[in-house]
This record gives sequence, structure tokens and C-alpha cells, in this order.
Amino acid sequence: MPNKSNQAPRFNVYDRIFKENSDAVFLPLLESHLGIRAKSFKALKDKISKTIEREMDMLYELVQEDGEKMLLHIEFQTRNDPSMLYRMAEYHGLAFAKYRLPIRHVLMYLGSSGLRMRSELTATERFEGFDVINFQELDREEFLRSSVPEVVVMSSLADLGTEEIRAIEQIKARLASICITKSDLDKYTTQLRILLKLRNLSSEILKIINDMSFFDVNVEDDPYYQKGVERGLEQGEERGVKKNFTIVVQKMLAKGLTPEWIASTLDVSLEEVLQIQRSMQKGH
Repeated sequence: MPNKSNQAPRFNVYDRIFKENSDAVFLPLLESHLGIRAKSFKALKDKISKTIEREMDMLYELVQEDGEKMLLHIEFQTRNDPSMLYRMAEYHGLAFAKYRLPIRHVLMYLGSSGLRMRSELTATERFEGFDVINFQELDREEFLRSSVPEVVVMSSLADLGTEEIRAIEQIKARLASICITKSDLDKYTTQLRILLKLRNLSSEILKIINDMSFFDVNVEDDPYYQKGVERGLEQGEERGVKKNFTIVVQKMLAKGLTPEWIASTLDVSLEEVLQIQRSMQKGH
């Protein structure tokens, strides 16, 4: 993956997609793969400051008797500071990230009142590593079975297998089957095109997906999208879907497709199609 500092504008696009889709994608993944179940949640929008209150008072590099190196960090404090423990933890993270050496922290308390500051983090406060969800190891078919477009889009980051173009076509088809509106379909196919740039695809495949026409979907002729329209009709998810469904069927009939084939393809009753056919005949 390219260095993020050198690719800020480009990675902002990826970050935006991940953030937009997080509620639908990442929270269910935390539950299914890590067992983290939340009764409720809220996103914290505030950015965490990258600066610290002040520099370390004293920081030394020591060579121990056995030849091993370590850091010695000393802080001087004249009053009880409830945040001191957390500040020391912050210093630890910053110093370790820079020097990659074991650190011993010492507080020299110079105050006149009794010492009331904690000097040790509890088990729940300690950083002991992090869990990893590797998308390359996730089941792409599981993503594809979802009826949530945000989840289906993320299947592009799972293992595409050896037939990558075929896998991408499957993702496109699934999006077409569950997106109710053309604008939704455009949105998620655009996300798909962007996310595929994160993959280590061959130059030939990159050339194909860089061709905008590869992602063009004629929703009026695409049976997968037509099924999505009908599903929206049944669930009442959007106003005007019934009208769109009727227009789709009318266009298919006008092209000479049989009512039986249309009903089977759209997974609707034959009578619904025949009713639209009869209304067209009356119009003539």
C-alpha cells in the first residue's frame, strides 16, 4: 500500500468510503469475528490532538550491565495531577514509537501535600496490542450474499480468487440486484471502482476497470437491477418504484420479450406482467 503521507488526497477518498460504510460493515464484523456486541454506539467526531502538553522533563538512553539498551524517563511533579498517569502513558507511546527501546518511567514527587496520584494503570487501561481482521482472509461469498450495498462493496477487498474480472462482475451484478435507485447504484459502483485501486491487480485488469464504460449499467435492461426494483416495490422502500417497475416491464415488452420470460427474470407473477401488457394494448 502506498505511503499515506505521500498520498493524502487519494487516501482521503478511501477514508471517506470506510467512514461512510462503517456502521453497516465494520460493526457487524466486530460482532461476528471478535465477539464485540454493542447495545448502542455513537461515533466520536472530534480529532485527537497530535501534540502533548509539554515535553518530557528528562529522557536518557542507558546501557545496562548485560549490554542491553533501555530508556529512563524522569518527570518532576510539585502537585497531585489526576491526569499524570495518563500523561505518562502518552509519553511512553510516543517515546517507544520513536526509539523502540524498553522504557522505565520515574516520577520525582516534590509536593508538600500527601501523594494521591496513581502510578499504575488498571488491566482495562493498559494497551496490550490490537485485534486484526484481515479482509484477504474473509469469505467474499458471505459479503455477496448480503442485501446491504455497503457490505457488498467491501467484498472487493476480500480474496477475489484467480478469476478477478469474473469476481468483479459478480459484485457489480449483486449491487445491481439490491440497489433501488440509479443514484444508489452509481454511488456504490463508484465506491467499487475506487476500492479496487487498493488491490494488487495486474496492469491488464487495472486498464479494464479504469475504463469508465466497464462500470456503466443500463438499469432498464439489466435483469439484476430490475429484480431490485421489484424488491423495493414489495418492501415499499421508495416512492415511485411502482412506476419505475412498470416502465421497465413496458420497455422489455416493447423489445419483444415474452411476458413469461419477463416474469421469470424479474421474479414476479405472470399476471402482473400481463396486466401491464394489457394496459399498453389499451393505450394503442
